[in-house]
Amino acid sequence: VDDELLVAEFRRLGTRRGPGAGRPTKLYRRSAREFEVSLPERRYDLAASVLAAAAEDTLGHGTHLADAVRTAAAAAGTHAARTCDGDVLATLAGLGFEPRTDAGVTTLVNCPFHRLATAHPALTCGMSLDLVRAVLDARDEPTDRAVLNPGPDRCCVVLRAPGPGAASAQGQDVPPIR
Repeated sequence: VDDELLVAEFRRLGTRRGPGAGRPTKLYRRSAREFEVSLPERRYDLAASVLAAAAEDTLGHGTHLADAVRTAAAAAGTHAARTCDGDVLATLAGLGFEPRTDAGVTTLVNCPFHRLATAHPALTCGMSLDLVRAVLDARDEPTDRAVLNPGPDRCCVVLRAPGPGAASAQGQDVPPIR
């Protein structure tokens, strides 16, 4: 009840009323509050929101699906960057990417959309790239730092070191959505 997972209410269950009827019974029911635990962090709610916005754009305006996903992912990334008090890495951490920097290259060691990326890599990895690039753009950092560089047990997006002559992560173009 204190954590708002249950709601308590008092109610008389019998037909007796008045003096001598006893105390009302304390009853519990599940609250409307949602509670989710995921280790490592997964953000399927974010993926669903991006894909639903893209579907609405496609159905309502005839926008090509790939363009609609890019636009929706970019909007989600921009919103995340504007609502996070921290820098790019803090924003990406808040989105579940778990950024780790080594020798100027930032690896996103967690894919918050892992199951989707496994089943639909072109769609999901492209969405992740657009999301990360929007975070960079909203923080006035070069968006070309974010590149696709798939690897085992991590996100397919990495951030190259900023600036010319910096350490390079092999970047790939976004695979087409089919």
